[in-house]
Amino acid sequence: MKKIFYIIPIIFLNFIYSIEYNSSYNFGYDNNILKYSDNEDIIFSRFLKTHKSISTKFKILDRATRFNLSFKKNYYFDYSDKSNYSFALKLRQPLGKYRFLDFSYNYINDIYLREYVDVDQGILNYIYEGTSCDFDFSKYSIGFERPLKIKKSKINLFYLYQTQFYNPFFTEFDLEINGYKMKYSKKNKFNKYSISYTFSDAKNITINDNTISTDYMDRGYTESNLFISSEYYLNENKVGFSISSFSRKYISDIDADQLHFNRKHKDEQISVWYTSKNKNKSKFLLKYRKRSTDSEYSWVENLKTFDKIIFEYIIYLKKREFSKNV
Repeated sequence: MKKIFYIIPIIFLNFIYSIEYNSSYNFGYDNNILKYSDNEDIIFSRFLKTHKSISTKFKILDRATRFNLSFKKNYYFDYSDKSNYSFALKLRQPLGKYRFLDFSYNYINDIYLREYVDVDQGILNYIYEGTSCDFDFSKYSIGFERPLKIKKSKINLFYLYQTQFYNPFFTEFDLEINGYKMKYSKKNKFNKYSISYTFSDAKNITINDNTISTDYMDRGYTESNLFISSEYYLNENKVGFSISSFSRKYISDIDADQLHFNRKHKDEQISVWYTSKNKNKSKFLLKYRKRSTDSEYSWVENLKTFDKIIFEYIIYLKKREFSKNV
């Protein structure tokens, strides 16, 4: 049986091309890492994000399949609870005539939010100051790409499936999210730009599961996102910007669910960047994000409204290639 674990990789290697290795380092500052409102003591943090990936092609079908596996580690120096890791897997299958079929999987562990009250704990014999609330995020994507008659333009269609599974103290927030995305993009020798629209439908899968919290809470929602991005070439350098706008409406019709009943918000982000290609490619990135919440309850509006600024400096190391003959 053990021989199989050695034979399978050897067989797989016979199908692959050379392997490409890439890595980058993000140094940055987040002035509101917990997305606190103006009424709270806002917490900032410096951070380092390391990103490593391998890419290759393997030929089992008529056209070679592109494969990419990446891993990211996030270190928050001033608030370690936010530190976590993520990884992503991508496959791209050419279909001919510049058409492609895409599949991707993303996973992020322990996305820390803040300390919340766990109402399911009941009566305690000690002073209770809250429980850490975090969740794991998974996303599956299947997409189709095809060119349009307009020169160097293309359209992408995606089906998205996401999950948010919280730690055992807050399973009342667990979600399954189905989404659909359409993207149009075009490039020429001066610039490239894209515009996309995404619709998501989130279901609270633990509602009414015989715990106290799920009897009066429904975190489900519908959401739309409009994203616009443009980048301009300055010889070997680039300058660009993007605008993202999320509109979310919670579907709870439970009067006692003050946190979600008749609640909606607008979440917008503007990003600008400059990419320089010297010895190693580098990128300066500035983001501003603002969420405005509308609710029948002022405490909910105050709690869920925030703004934040993120600055990042990214260094891309030179890629390394390993051929099959090495």
